[in-house]
Amino acid sequence: MAKEGSNAGVFALVMAVLGLLFPITSFPLGFLGGLICSILGLVFGIIQFRSSRNSWAISAIVISVLGILFNIFIITVVSAAINEIINQYSQLDQSGLLDEVSQLGASQ
Repeated sequence: MAKEGSNAGVFALVMAVLGLLFPITSFPLGFLGGLICSILGLVFGIIQFRSSRNSWAISAIVISVLGILFNIFIITVVSAAINEIINQYSQLDQSGLLDEVSQLGASQ
């Protein structure tokens, strides 16, 4: 059971766990919510750690840092994938294949 005065630690731990779950459960834009939750978890974990060094605060800080790193990784991967899609589309557009495909679709 939580000790009296550890509300910030409990909130920080909940935010830290949500920060890890958001990018997994609400892909592709869940990483924004996950990053916000992880940052909130870190801030409230540090606040709780300064007031009383309990396990809630330590757990929240560790999980929040992992959540921030995970969300940054997801942002990097999604950005690279979007960049690759744009490059592939640009190459198809320059080769003229998109015009041929659109003409085939229009003729049917």
